[in-house]
Amino acid sequence: MHSILGQLSKLSPGSRILDIPAGRGQFSDALREAGLDAVSADLNGQRDDYLPLDMSAPLPLEDASFDAVVCTEGLEHLLSPQALVEELVRIVKPGGSLYLSVPNVHNFYSRLQFLFTGTLFQFQAYDVPDTPRNFQGDRCHVTPITFPQLRWWAWMAGADVIDLLPDKEKRKFGKPLYWFLHQMGRPWRRKLERSGTSELEARNLKLQQILNSKKARYARSLVVHLRRR
Repeated sequence: MHSILGQLSKLSPGSRILDIPAGRGQFSDALREAGLDAVSADLNGQRDDYLPLDMSAPLPLEDASFDAVVCTEGLEHLLSPQALVEELVRIVKPGGSLYLSVPNVHNFYSRLQFLFTGTLFQFQAYDVPDTPRNFQGDRCHVTPITFPQLRWWAWMAGADVIDLLPDKEKRKFGKPLYWFLHQMGRPWRRKLERSGTSELEARNLKLQQILNSKKARYARSLVVHLRRR
């Protein structure tokens, strides 16, 4: 949230920002303190001024009606997160920004957890209740999302990745082991990176840079900055 707030505070005072899901509202409060017009949306009923928007359904909001949208740690709770990404891009003005964060399944701690347990970081199946499809409530973390998936969904909806924002690192004590594993995987990564067609060379280079950046290797969450075309 601190990383995203630092970016949004550069906008003109009064810029309209959608915060979904708003949770307890602390981020919306910080946006208002920064002079921005924050619109909070959530089904949790924490506050009377929340818009009761269901993230798993089409959003009853006008096209290009927000200067920016923030969705932190929400997509992974949905059965069909791609549909929400498309909706969020739709309601942002051309040239406007989207800030999306999801648990980082790319970090080395998550990779080691999967190697030894068959489960991904923050996606332990034992914590997820069995709920019917029409359930309205928190399903917990049901959908792991990779960076290539998120980039692809956004691109198809009309938005491009600008960068990853920093987030606190997960299990920093393992950095020596993580560095060793990163070096061991270098030849394999290079082989994969060269397997694409020449038409995709520039795209693949950016993918490679992001997936192998320190932000992706160590961060607890992937905090992605997108911009609508």
